Amino acid sequence: MNTVNWGKEEAEYMENIFKLKNLSMRTYHKILKLARTIADLEEEEKINMNHLAEAVFLPRPGGGIVFLLRDKNGKEKNIELSIRELLPFSRGFSETIKGNSG
Repeated sequence: MNTVNWGKEEAEYMENIFKLKNLSMRTYHKILKLARTIADLEEEEKINMNHLAEAVFLPRPGGGIVFLLRDKNGKEKNIELSIRELLPFSRGFSETIKGNSG
């Protein structure tokens, strides 16, 4: 039987993350499995907030950054850019910094 051993605070945290990040059930369960693995490695019986936070915010393969954007009506949307997508911006930024410093 698959049950999650956690407290009320942890359940509320995951509910908020689920809504905020607009997670699929598949991703939600991957996070729970990862949090359970982290708890097991720390020899903890229960999943705690630290385990969940680490599982939620672990870097993804390929890196990247998730931006939370709001339109003018206040609707939120997550945009994730990979390292490859961010590279052109970082090159331009570093060139601007070099140009302004000398």
